[in-house]
Amino acid sequence: MKTNKRGRRHWPICRVTGKQRLDEPKDVKNVLHAARTSRSRAALKGSRSVRNVVSGYECDACGGYHLTSRPRPAWTSVRRPTPLTVAPFMGSGLT
Repeated sequence: MKTNKRGRRHWPICRVTGKQRLDEPKDVKNVLHAARTSRSRAALKGSRSVRNVVSGYECDACGGYHLTSRPRPAWTSVRRPTPLTVAPFMGSGLT
C-alpha cells in the first residue's frame, strides 16, 4: 500500500471486482469508522456525506477485504457453522 504526501492510503485494486483491496479486517473497521464520523458531522451541518459505505466483506477472488454500501443481512451478522444432523437409522422397513 502506498501513501501520498498527506498520509492518505492508496489501496491496490482487485482485478476481479474493481474495488479497493483492503489488507486486513482492522483496515475495514478503520474506514467504516471514518465514514460514520463523516456522516455524523455532515448531519450536524445539515448536509449529506458522500461516504456511504456501511459494511465490509472478504473477497474470495483476491483474499482481501472490500467495502459496500449495502447493509449486511441479519442472517450473516454472526458466522456460525451449520450443525449437521443425521437422522437415526430405522432399518429398511421390510419384514
